[in-house]
Amino acid sequence: MLNRINWKQTIPWAAALVALSLLGGLPMLFGPPEAQSYLVRFDTEWLVIYSLVVLWGIFGLLTLFPALREGLRRLRARPVIYAYLVALVFVICVLMGLVLLQPMQIHPFPKFSLYWMGVCLWSVIFLLGYDMSDEQLRAIGRGLTGAKWEVGHAVKDNTAKPFVTVSADGVLLTLLTLFVMFMGVEFWLRYSVVQTSGFSLGNANHQWNTRYWQMNDLGFRDPLPQETDNRVVIVLGDSVAAGQGIPYEEQRFGNQLGALLGDGYDVYTVAERGWNAQTQLGRLQEFPLTPDIVVYSYVLNDITEAFEDVTGSRDEGELFRRESGPLRAVTKRLFILDYLHLNYGPAYVSYRNDYADVTSLMYQNEEVWDVHTDEIHAIVDWSREQGADVVAVAWAEIQGNSLYDAPYARVLDVLAAKDVPTLDTRAIIEAVPMWERFAFVSDQHPGVVLQEPVAEGLHALLLENNIVAE
Repeated sequence: MLNRINWKQTIPWAAALVALSLLGGLPMLFGPPEAQSYLVRFDTEWLVIYSLVVLWGIFGLLTLFPALREGLRRLRARPVIYAYLVALVFVICVLMGLVLLQPMQIHPFPKFSLYWMGVCLWSVIFLLGYDMSDEQLRAIGRGLTGAKWEVGHAVKDNTAKPFVTVSADGVLLTLLTLFVMFMGVEFWLRYSVVQTSGFSLGNANHQWNTRYWQMNDLGFRDPLPQETDNRVVIVLGDSVAAGQGIPYEEQRFGNQLGALLGDGYDVYTVAERGWNAQTQLGRLQEFPLTPDIVVYSYVLNDITEAFEDVTGSRDEGELFRRESGPLRAVTKRLFILDYLHLNYGPAYVSYRNDYADVTSLMYQNEEVWDVHTDEIHAIVDWSREQGADVVAVAWAEIQGNSLYDAPYARVLDVLAAKDVPTLDTRAIIEAVPMWERFAFVSDQHPGVVLQEPVAEGLHALLLENNIVAE
């Protein structure tokens, strides 16, 4: 058969296939933003053209070269192998389509994804049905149902010994089953798992952001500020105040506080993930409205910038977020690999296990603590200089890790020394069962259940200190 092929005639086809393969691989080398100018060509109209070109190319190859048709017939003599190869083409086609065309979830389920899978299915039908008789199709079916692993016992020297007969067909069916299972898990992770992670990492966290996290032009997850005659309340903080893991803004404690305050108050949340005390003060100063009340949402990792200023080294968590391993460029394209890498990879597991130790050590460094104390004072002093009343909500560690007890006590003492009325959240957190406190199993930010009691506690604190009226 090989001798009957005119290899010179196949060179243009081979060159075209190589070129298409290289073009298809470009998005694998770059992230979605960098490859956007290329990916935009994969809209429905272009997919129609590409699929027709591919199918025409397959038909053309089989038509121009009778030897290929003969090879196809001979391959069909091994029905399981042939069916396996065709199914493998389909799996790879769908998988590469997801990786290249849709590296992240798009809501709702995009039409072009359905179309792409339809093109892949049509390719399989074409390969199965092209120039094939009914008897050949039935032979493939019989081969698939008859291929299996044989396990039994053989009697030798009056001793029964187990044996396993491994056929090529059985191996191929096993591999195909594994491929199908892999695709099933990939689809489930890609389209069903929408949740945050503790360090805002991973595709599932990206999916959650795509669905729930919308920011205004100032970079806040809030409506744009407007001048009114109402009193301006600013909730200042980081990911906890911004609502990491809280699907809807109205569920956050700041928004619920606004609902309790009622008419006459405009509540804005000036917060974002990863902000520490220095950044919080800078963004508070840049806010276009002058606050009448500042609610300072304190979290125990707010000390990080002070630690970096004093020691000259970045927090290990920030290093992990930016440099999460050389495999990240590959794992982020497949949701299965991304999940395994971020939940069981050594970099993530090591930092997650050491997080409490790292944070508590920052508070034990007296030079770092002095700098951080000045940061807290700066937020309180600047707010009061604007004529604002200041209250605080101190978020205790919701897992109850004793390593945080001493740092938490130091923060409460600093706020008390500045005469800042502070809501101690320990009693609120302890009243909620452990498994209900978290935003998600993978994210130990305070969940929805804790938002309402914190808002009620803050409202009571404001009333108690005559900052607001009934």
